[in-house]
Amino acid sequence: MLPAFKSTAEEKTAAVKRKENLLRTEKEKALQERMALSAKLRTLRLAKEAADIKVAEKVAAEKARDKKKKTKKPR
Repeated sequence: MLPAFKSTAEEKTAAVKRKENLLRTEKEKALQERMALSAKLRTLRLAKEAADIKVAEKVAAEKARDKKKKTKKPR
């Protein structure tokens, strides 16, 4: 009878190991998905910041140009 108990215990251990491996792979997959999303959001944020800087520089250049036009009016 001892081999039957050993077999049952081995089966349970194997089932637990399979379940642990499955959970581990699911965790790793979820982590990879979160990292990919973070990278995507970071890229979008940096692109938006770069676009905002360009717009701010353009506005500043226009203001400077308008200021020069106002100061060069003949009296």
